[in-house]
Amino acid sequence: MKVLLVFDSHKILYPWDKLECRHLDVFPLTSNSDINQVVSELGEQLNIPINLLDSGEIVNYKAQNLRDEYIEWAAEIGNCKIGSKKLRELLMLSDGNVSAWWFSLLADKDPAKSNAFFRIVQTAAVIDQAQNGHYDLVILALKDGNFGEKLKLVLSSECIKCQLWRVNKERLFYRVKDKVKQNGFIRAAWALLTICGRLLHLRIKLPSLKQRNLETENALLFISYFPYVLPKEAQEGIFRNRYILPLQDIYHEHGKPIVSGLIYTYIDNYSFADAVKLAKRFIHNGEPLFFYEEFLSLKLIANAFIEYMRIRIAWSKVSNKLSELVLEKKPGNDFALPFLLELLNQSFTGFYLIQGILQYYAFNNMFRKLNNQTYCLYYSEMMNWEYALIAAKRYSDSGITTIGYMHSSLSRNYLQMYHSQKELEDKNTPAGIPMPDIFACNGKGPKRMLSQYYQDIVELEALRYLHIYEYLQFDHSKQQPQRKDKFILLVCTTIDAKESITIVDLVVATFWGNQDGVEIWFKGHPSLSVDSFMPQTGAGYDFTNYEIKYEAIADLMPECDAVLVGASTVAIEALAFGREVLVYINAGTLNQSPLIGYNECYHEIYDQASFREAIDNIRTQKEHDTLIQKLEFVKEYWSLDPHLNAWKQLLGFKIMDS
Repeated sequence: MKVLLVFDSHKILYPWDKLECRHLDVFPLTSNSDINQVVSELGEQLNIPINLLDSGEIVNYKAQNLRDEYIEWAAEIGNCKIGSKKLRELLMLSDGNVSAWWFSLLADKDPAKSNAFFRIVQTAAVIDQAQNGHYDLVILALKDGNFGEKLKLVLSSECIKCQLWRVNKERLFYRVKDKVKQNGFIRAAWALLTICGRLLHLRIKLPSLKQRNLETENALLFISYFPYVLPKEAQEGIFRNRYILPLQDIYHEHGKPIVSGLIYTYIDNYSFADAVKLAKRFIHNGEPLFFYEEFLSLKLIANAFIEYMRIRIAWSKVSNKLSELVLEKKPGNDFALPFLLELLNQSFTGFYLIQGILQYYAFNNMFRKLNNQTYCLYYSEMMNWEYALIAAKRYSDSGITTIGYMHSSLSRNYLQMYHSQKELEDKNTPAGIPMPDIFACNGKGPKRMLSQYYQDIVELEALRYLHIYEYLQFDHSKQQPQRKDKFILLVCTTIDAKESITIVDLVVATFWGNQDGVEIWFKGHPSLSVDSFMPQTGAGYDFTNYEIKYEAIADLMPECDAVLVGASTVAIEALAFGREVLVYINAGTLNQSPLIGYNECYHEIYDQASFREAIDNIRTQKEHDTLIQKLEFVKEYWSLDPHLNAWKQLLGFKIMDS
């Protein structure tokens, strides 16, 4: 037989010597370490040709082909008519101002919150390979049994013989724990308990809202994650918000305040209690700030639960009808519908629904009590809480102008940032997508991408990357490392633990310590330290053959020769220093690099061989010298005018001559 093995774990429970086949193709849906172990075991057990397919390249290609369709699918399902109303209209909150649809994972489409899109991509890639390869048997060895069953069903419908093989799973305790975590009602109940606990903690630890001077006229209301602050100043009780430092300076120079609304997230190892303690220090120093949860009350939380149950019941009534509807399916893509319906079930029975309702109620109350501000600025990533914020402002009918500012780099695969015209045509109607009064971005690169979907985008300076303006003034030809005895590779991990582990595993397998003169530096994300996940990688607990760095990226860049990075803005910062950038593409994680589409700016690596080849080419200068092109790309990508004239004009400040 000719057999195709599809796997995502090296713990496959099967006696290989009983596998009867003349040819075996291996299609991994995982990263380097699992692939090496499985291929090695196959080589020892079987005396047949084993062909390792380029699944990373195949899956990546499929992702680029399906992204536009996924964006359209989300719109089509939200617009599906059940009876006389669209699905979005059937999920309206009681006040008739916003649809719970916008709190769903499918409206959000964020690959970091759900793997539905990537599962669809992987499924499509396996189907194509199975059909084109003319296999007698396809073997599926997948950790996610639900995914395995779906894939088997799809292949069987295409008359492809298929078997599911067992993969060694965690002990019963962990399996039960995962089931509990996936239960929608339990997650919703936990969200309610968490919000009640936080509200109680805030009421005990912080002064009342009336004592904080939050209603100053003509202030800027800035909603952002916390605590992303300058640490030295924070110790002295001075609030320097790293998200908005340049605007803080402008407002302080003109004697105008910024009222800060805080959304806690895990940054720089701060727990929620630590973040509250830090905020208390700022408040005592006169800083007008608050946590959004403080605008909730036990009554509002109880009302949110009632609303949650009402929407959950409404969804249960329409979900079966929705699954029976004949959507506008394209040949070969019918398999996507079960993934999308499962995504909606997760949304309307659990955590994301109750969270969206709670945030909507909190922001509603916030806008009723804080109505003297001129602008409400938030950093747009098209998240659920942003829809809650905008809808709440719309309901309050306050005179505040909302500014949604795209603040970072932008990837084609940040799917949450893109919406179909079918969704946008009725924006800011009660059931339509909530959009800010002003939608802005930080440069020509992001604007070019967003303009394919949205109109009237305002281009402003890149607040978080103005420091790069100084880098671009250097003579970078003199900034290149002059060392000949070693080559330093800076590996920047991301906020995604799975992606970070995947990257580290590849590095460890390919280059170890000073092997071949390659020195490895690891630099973690502010919200995910390298130390926290390193024991789960191929490096294990052996910290002797590499260095974990804690310095700022800007301090490390001049010392390194090349940068390996995943879904991070660091890829563009590296270009500002003239460094070579490498991006690992594999079939186990979705490629979300901001450099997708700019192939001349980076090296794609798929495995150890291509990784070594890329490093060798960089070291021996076989690549063309692209320093000027790199710097020009960065200058064109972000707007880096240090005078911030575009921001000043928008906010009504005096413009300086450049």
